[in-house]
Amino acid sequence: MTIEYSEICEQGLSPEENQDSVFCASDDGVGLFVVADGMGGHFGGSAASGMVVKLLGEWWKKYISATVSLTGDYSDTGYSGIKEVLSSANDLIRNANPGVVTGSTAVVLYLEDNRYSVLSCGDSRCYRVTRKLFGTEEICITTDDVWENDPLIRNSMSEDEIRNHRNFGKLIRAVGTERDFSCTGVSGELNENCLFMLCSDGVYKYADEKKVSGVLRKALDKSSDLDFCLGKLKEYVYQAGAPDNFSAVLVRVLPQ
Repeated sequence: MTIEYSEICEQGLSPEENQDSVFCASDDGVGLFVVADGMGGHFGGSAASGMVVKLLGEWWKKYISATVSLTGDYSDTGYSGIKEVLSSANDLIRNANPGVVTGSTAVVLYLEDNRYSVLSCGDSRCYRVTRKLFGTEEICITTDDVWENDPLIRNSMSEDEIRNHRNFGKLIRAVGTERDFSCTGVSGELNENCLFMLCSDGVYKYADEKKVSGVLRKALDKSSDLDFCLGKLKEYVYQAGAPDNFSAVLVRVLPQ
């Protein structure tokens, strides 16, 4: 399969440093794409997200050089390897900041053998866009690890109570915040031209949803320039005030 991609990682108009980090790489139909959003202010948010992408980048180099000697399902091997790296990052971040709550979200897209796998921890997202008979289909294939998405909360409180609660939007899982690491994973086949967008919350919380959907539909077209599409997305975030750091990766996949 053919993989095309583009990325942005912006501080926005936040007075703080840019705590987002991004990693993108592809090689002969295999690809790894990461968006990480650090948390912890001056106590290490940027270091936490940087640790996530640093370790995944190191894993990528070792994995790509070793694939010629691997047997079996490469996608399963890659999935388990990425999860182990995220677990290692979790331990390193915790040990570097004893007694301080710091960490990073992580959303990881892995492509190989006409399959995709997405691993997520936190509230950075991955969207998948495909063309249907009548238009396009856009799906967020990750679930935000936030307080209001806990089934116990949803079953015990009304929508208004949830939205007005002080914990609304509060992260309940991130890399580096808990001793025992966990993440959510989803995998599927790539049978047609599709587009993925990975992004931090600085994109979807502020940019107009309809405008973002328009960018994704345009980026799905294989004749569209992905850098231009990300430029429009960046423009929409700044139009909304860009109060937070924001990062996005567009990945267009053309199966053979």
